[in-house]
Amino acid sequence: MSGENSGNSMSTLLVIVSTTFRQLLFRKQIFLLIFFMLLPVVVALVWIGNVKDTEPMVFFSEIYNNLYLHILLLLVSLILSVNIFNAEFKDRTMAYLFTRPVPRWNIYVGKFIGVLLVQFVVVLPSVLITFWIIFAKGGPAGYWDDLGGFLIVSMMAILVYSSFFVMLGIKLKYPLLIGLFVAFIWEIVISARSTTIAKLTAMNHLQSIAHGMTDEGYFAHLLNYGDTGTAFIVLFCITGAMAGISIYFLYGKELE
Repeated sequence: MSGENSGNSMSTLLVIVSTTFRQLLFRKQIFLLIFFMLLPVVVALVWIGNVKDTEPMVFFSEIYNNLYLHILLLLVSLILSVNIFNAEFKDRTMAYLFTRPVPRWNIYVGKFIGVLLVQFVVVLPSVLITFWIIFAKGGPAGYWDDLGGFLIVSMMAILVYSSFFVMLGIKLKYPLLIGLFVAFIWEIVISARSTTIAKLTAMNHLQSIAHGMTDEGYFAHLLNYGDTGTAFIVLFCITGAMAGISIYFLYGKELE
């Protein structure tokens, strides 16, 4: 009996993941986000088309820090994650899942995995293409080993930011303003300060991971960074805490 229940639970989880993935992937917002993700690609194309004195890793790491980490990853996570529950509460489509014999933690996990997968599809190809454009012509072969590090940082950013924005979407009726404040004031402005408070931002820990994974470029010269292993642990702890709080809020949620 327990094996059958486990099988049913896994089957339900996969249905929620696939449904969330399809719903998000074909929203109009996705096309706008893909357009934004093409901006670093265009910058890279312009760069290789002109005489350049900047080393490829220096240029890519600056693009990655200024465009991906400080704008695009935050924007994609905010737009996609904040509404996966919030929008369904508003239009009452969540009522179907809430009336089914499905544990609410199962609903959370399925939807969270679904939104992560969509973000991977939107973000990671852009990072790959931008890196390839910059390093395809004459880039040292050894730098390709650093690509994995940037992809890992991207996935960690998506993971931690999504966990927070999903939590906001569950708890608050209008979570977008709070999400914008956290994304573009706390994470960008505060993390840029060379003070202890900057270490309270996820951005600082993401930059610390990038610092530990590359020997050259912008991240190699960071001053306000921490230990790479500690940064991973902190980000996973934040994600776990946000997931636990989200599930707690979800069990207390009543459809209005």
